Amino acid sequence: MPRPAYQPSETPPADAALTSHNQRQAAAELLTLTWEFFTQASPATRQELRSFLTSRSCHPATALGWFLDTLQLTAHMSRPPTSDPP
Repeated sequence: MPRPAYQPSETPPADAALTSHNQRQAAAELLTLTWEFFTQASPATRQELRSFLTSRSCHPATALGWFLDTLQLTAHMSRPPTSDPP
């Protein structure tokens, strides 16, 4: 059964993938979802990503690790600071 189309006036469901309320939080959530996808992807998908990155001048031995690390770091840096003391 097809899911009904989302109406902008509706509140997103509690289990919505993105729960952010501003662009910075949304970017962090999207980066985190992308990182989760690629770290759990099949070997064939990871090889496709590695090939894609090396075709854009990334070193074959480090392309995938660099990409995933950069995604994770960028997601972390995109999150708003917390008010908790260190």
